[in-house]
Amino acid sequence: MSRFKPWPGTNASPGGGSGNGSLPRSYEGIEVVWWGNSIIEGQGLTDLQKFQTQLAKLNGMVNRIYGYPGKPWGYKGTGPDDTIYSNRALLPKTAKLYAMYGGGNDNRLNIPRGNVDDMVNTTFAGAINLGIVYIKTNMPGAKIVLITSLQRNGGDDGTGKPITGTTLNDLKLSLIDYNNMILAIGQKHDIPVWDLYNCGINNASIPKYMQSDGVHLNAQGAAKVALCGYGFFETIDLSIVSPPADTTAPTVPGKPTLTSKTHNSVTIAWTASSDAVGVTGYIVTGGPSPVNVTGTSATIPGLTPETNYTLSVKAKDAAGNVSAASEALTVTTDAAPTGGGGTTVTTYYENTFTGADGSANGQVAESGQATNTATAVTPDNWVISGNRMKYSGTTGDRIIMSTSATGGDYTTEAQIYPAGGKAGVVFRAKDGTEYMWVRFDQAGNAGEEIKMFKKHESTGANTQIAAGPVKINTTGSNIVKIVCAANNVKVFVDDNQAINYTLTAAEQAKYGDNTGVGLYAGGENASTWEYLKSYSN
Repeated sequence: MSRFKPWPGTNASPGGGSGNGSLPRSYEGIEVVWWGNSIIEGQGLTDLQKFQTQLAKLNGMVNRIYGYPGKPWGYKGTGPDDTIYSNRALLPKTAKLYAMYGGGNDNRLNIPRGNVDDMVNTTFAGAINLGIVYIKTNMPGAKIVLITSLQRNGGDDGTGKPITGTTLNDLKLSLIDYNNMILAIGQKHDIPVWDLYNCGINNASIPKYMQSDGVHLNAQGAAKVALCGYGFFETIDLSIVSPPADTTAPTVPGKPTLTSKTHNSVTIAWTASSDAVGVTGYIVTGGPSPVNVTGTSATIPGLTPETNYTLSVKAKDAAGNVSAASEALTVTTDAAPTGGGGTTVTTYYENTFTGADGSANGQVAESGQATNTATAVTPDNWVISGNRMKYSGTTGDRIIMSTSATGGDYTTEAQIYPAGGKAGVVFRAKDGTEYMWVRFDQAGNAGEEIKMFKKHESTGANTQIAAGPVKINTTGSNIVKIVCAANNVKVFVDDNQAINYTLTAAEQAKYGDNTGVGLYAGGENASTWEYLKSYSN
């Protein structure tokens, strides 16, 4: 790993002149992506004043700037995920070098610093590691550099006092602590680190080189950083060599331990695996079907009461390598609640209808149950198309297929072809004005591709209460399972858990005894539903 080295004898100006002749333009025409916060964005500067523009005049690089002012790398775990890392899919995949800057906002916003081996987006270190893995996976052969945060003497720490490099946040960590993590991650991955914190702008010179906020560079400071950057980037070997194929599997995960269990589900946790490039997820086997997760815990649904299950975990990496299975854990599910349990399946429709394509009202599915569209806002918009249920309107609607589905702890399952919109499933419904539902959101924020809502009869308001990440198959189908147990709702898409939500006491009182199920469609829909069924857990 290399760190910044001064460029001896340099007295060039960013305008292109030099007292000792022209400097080498080693980056002529080379595309460089800058990824970070407001320092990368050049907040308060014109395009010509930004340090990247001035650096390009010196070395010829072609800049692509992806700066997100005020945003951290790590996700706090609540609300929309609009972190720097969440915008990774917007990065171009054609650049030769990717420069990742950060730490200042994570420190300011009390994002946990984490450990150098973290691979989760809820810590600063984990998000940086995931960003590195994303670039290595999607831009093979490209170079990566990390950049420590500039010194500062400004910004709000919540007390009205300015933040400096040594100010401690609520986690008792300073900006220097986050910068040291960048250095450690660079050493771990053998990635060069531009130590911008020690690039010649200190507390004494901040008034000279920074704007009045004490945080963002002014034009003179940007020029100084550009000269500093020229020396650093001259140390980078830009030769592109295709990386060797990753054929090494992650280490074996730790033996799972039991976190909780019910008569129909088990939740386990385990210690993380490590990998030369990075672990991307885990596969839990031993249940009805494999469960895929990205973290180090999982809930296995759909189990049979009073039954032994032998569960083990495998780790996988971005190259598709899978570790050996962990040591197994044997768990016995609890007895079914009195008066409940069983596997009785109620099918509202499945695959074929007796009638031709057209209005769904009164059509009888192969289950023998006639469809009643009376609960829809616009009944005529619910039709049968190719033996599937389809919404043909443009304003969005829902249809309650039954208000007396399986009671108690139950699972609602649907096969959805989300071709063109926000298709979903209604559950915990009392009638057409009081229900809960989940729906896909292909255009939603990363990590919120499936969302859970509630609708209250007294207000008519639709309120989002939870969200989670899924890979939506827009050219085929997705199996959605909604597992309702006591005051908890878990949502699985193709057996991958996306949402684990505990109802509030008020929500439990309002929706807990409702047993209706149905379908939800967004206004732009071209989606279809292959089947809808429910069964007791």
